[in-house]
Amino acid sequence: MFAKYKDVVYQCVIVAIGCAIFGAGLDAFVLPHKLVSTGISGVGLILYYLTGLSVGSWNVILGCLEVAW
Repeated sequence: MFAKYKDVVYQCVIVAIGCAIFGAGLDAFVLPHKLVSTGISGVGLILYYLTGLSVGSWNVILGCLEVAW
């Protein structure tokens, strides 16, 4: 039965590793220098600079709004 889900589990692990690398890069390079990226992350960064609410929280809020749209 595990063989059936092996590819899905592998893809989820790869996505999680990619998200961790993205988050580490965001904290290490973008936030200390007050840079802005593009897309939802960029809007989340701008809102973080304006309100102080964490970038991750803004990304979740904006992602939910995008899905609801």
